[in-house]
Amino acid sequence: MTIGAAVVTGAVYAGLSIWDNREKIAEFGGKVADGVDRANDAIKKGAGKLADGAKNLVSKYNPFD
Repeated sequence: MTIGAAVVTGAVYAGLSIWDNREKIAEFGGKVADGVDRANDAIKKGAGKLADGAKNLVSKYNPFD
């Protein structure tokens, strides 16, 4: 019985703690999404530069170009 009461008390405490901090949690989720967008943009730019460099390298050493 004591273990069950401790589990229920912990679950209630965790739920109320999440409820009390829901604004902070939502802000953090927005910050994470912004960070993912910035990382995605950086990866796209890097991949574009890599592709351009590969094209230039192939053009430089391709005798039929």
